[in-house]
Amino acid sequence: MRASFHQSFVHNGARTELAQAQAERVADAGAAFVVTGMLGDVLRPQGTAPQFRQAAGLNDAALAAKTGTGMVADLTFVVFTPRLVVGVWCGLPQNEIKLKLEDGFTGGRVAAPVAAAFMRSVRRHRAELLAGEFARPANVTKIRINSQKNCAGANGDREEYFVNGREPSPCSR
Repeated sequence: MRASFHQSFVHNGARTELAQAQAERVADAGAAFVVTGMLGDVLRPQGTAPQFRQAAGLNDAALAAKTGTGMVADLTFVVFTPRLVVGVWCGLPQNEIKLKLEDGFTGGRVAAPVAAAFMRSVRRHRAELLAGEFARPANVTKIRINSQKNCAGANGDREEYFVNGREPSPCSR
């Protein structure tokens, strides 16, 4: 997987341009695509941030995300599109107060709404960063899976992506 990007930052109203970063392959594109699909499940009803799409107003955008809840006081949420990555950390200095999961302190419930507010702003001001789909590499195949038997078969009840050579065994008769 290769990435290229333009970097700049604004401080006290002045924009500073940074040198263009050199693209570097850091992972197999097929593996990254499969993991991205898994991270898309974070935003589904059974995921750890099911409210995010609606809160961000991005029901149809290609998104994947990861929630995180630290041991004491670190709550994180990272969401990405094919063109944008947003990370949010919420926490307390020196873990001053222990935030408890049972009290609702999770990355999905605390940090995700902050990211959703930011993404609403992106939708209004830079909608092009939300466009497009995650491109399926040539070494990835979509296969029908039988959930009961965990095997590949034409009569499977769901479709999954697999890196070529890592497909499940065919269902036996």
